[in-house]
Amino acid sequence: MKNKKVKTISILLIGFLCVLIGSPFIKGTTTTRTLAPNEYWGLGITLNVGDTLNFRIESSIVSINIYIMNQEQIDFYRDNPQDEASWYTGREYWHYLLLTSSFVAPSDQMYYVLMINPSDSTSTYVVIDASVDEYIPKTLTIINPTSASTFSSGYNYITWTSTGDINYVQIYLYKNWAFLETIDGYTYNDGSYSWYIYEDEYTDGSYYQIYIRDYFDTSIYDYTGYFTIKCELETEKTITITNPIRISIFSSGYNYITWISTGSIEAVKIELYKNGILFETIDSGTYNVGSYTWNINIDDYEDGFYYQIKISDCDDSSIYDWSESFTITDKIVWIGILPIFILIGIVITLSIVLPIVFVRRKKKREKELEEHLT
Repeated sequence: MKNKKVKTISILLIGFLCVLIGSPFIKGTTTTRTLAPNEYWGLGITLNVGDTLNFRIESSIVSINIYIMNQEQIDFYRDNPQDEASWYTGREYWHYLLLTSSFVAPSDQMYYVLMINPSDSTSTYVVIDASVDEYIPKTLTIINPTSASTFSSGYNYITWTSTGDINYVQIYLYKNWAFLETIDGYTYNDGSYSWYIYEDEYTDGSYYQIYIRDYFDTSIYDYTGYFTIKCELETEKTITITNPIRISIFSSGYNYITWISTGSIEAVKIELYKNGILFETIDSGTYNVGSYTWNINIDDYEDGFYYQIKISDCDDSSIYDWSESFTITDKIVWIGILPIFILIGIVITLSIVLPIVFVRRKKKREKELEEHLT
């Protein structure tokens, strides 16, 4: 009895080794075989990590046992074919007449689908359909916007390319590398997204970024570099100097330059001109707050009525204004204040002369009326 059992195991082992040596998969084809009682059938193929082995196994009469094994496990079975379920890499299926499934390779190896007819007396006809989907690494690459892009109010288009199995993505807006908002938390990975921006929705600037990632695998993502959003309503930019004016006299110590502006002007440059020629830059860039305190050392300037202030937008030199000519001096400038004295003199003269004239005319009328009545 013992010799019979050993003989049976030996026959099975020899048959099993023969099957393993000459049974590779032919991708996308159908393979058939009749399995005798207790017979093993292993079909192998070399897979790369991430490759997907798809298979359908059908048995006509007897349910069969199915294992997915790597080369090491198959080698173990060569020496121990009686240990039917000692090791296996993928799923272990028991007593299936019909099975459709798939297996994703965890590493680069030869893998086998091992089938066993567990019946002691009945043969069964087995059909296997096998195909391999090669693994494609997952990547996301944003195409638009780029560093040269400017998005404005209305529809703007975010585009990207991807590889691998990415079904849905998430799209986020960042500002200076800090999260700002979710543009879309779940959108189909079709490589394009139409993003509507409302007027005045964002502050104009060139420090925005788009971040896209795989919805199911957050390790797969891409960032853009900085791009520009310009959606604020445009107001015409102007600068109008309100001081100094023609009768202004700037002297030693603090003097005040003032102006008004419209539109988006963040900083201004203030320059001093003398007889139409640039004399000095008072400030190359100061916040556009409408006033500037200028400390004058009178020794640095010649007395005169030929100075002008020019104020211009730091970001757009075409936006500027000139002051009227004004005086810089510590001396009393009679020419500058003479019109004031003349005006005062006229007012005083009129205040004296007009009453006298009025009184004389009144007396003359009264005398004429008296003569007429007599």
